[in-house]
Amino acid sequence: MSTHTKITWSDLTSKQQLEFGNGCGPDWLPEWLTNLLFGWFFEASCRHHDFNYQRGGDDKDRLSADRGFFKAMLRDVKRLHWSLQLPAAVEALSFYGLVRLFGRFQFEDGPYKSLEQILK
Repeated sequence: MSTHTKITWSDLTSKQQLEFGNGCGPDWLPEWLTNLLFGWFFEASCRHHDFNYQRGGDDKDRLSADRGFFKAMLRDVKRLHWSLQLPAAVEALSFYGLVRLFGRFQFEDGPYKSLEQILK
């Protein structure tokens, strides 16, 4: 598909991973609300998901990124107290649905980008 090798999240340094993207939710969302909505994510990483979208690829790459993110959210649900698991699972499913519906507008469809292009 591309002349570039498919760069993975693990190719980034820890610092680059911490600083990549804008985290969960849109920039206009207040920090307190972002923390409330997404503060229970342990393994699920919006930055990792953003990276996968920025790297580019095709519909299979986007589906793989979205499914990986959803699976990580479900693993995080299992880490929560039993009383929080149902609302967190509903939130994870809702978030996944929104990502599937609207993510196509953010996904860099096309050849894989180089690490330099991704980090720009």
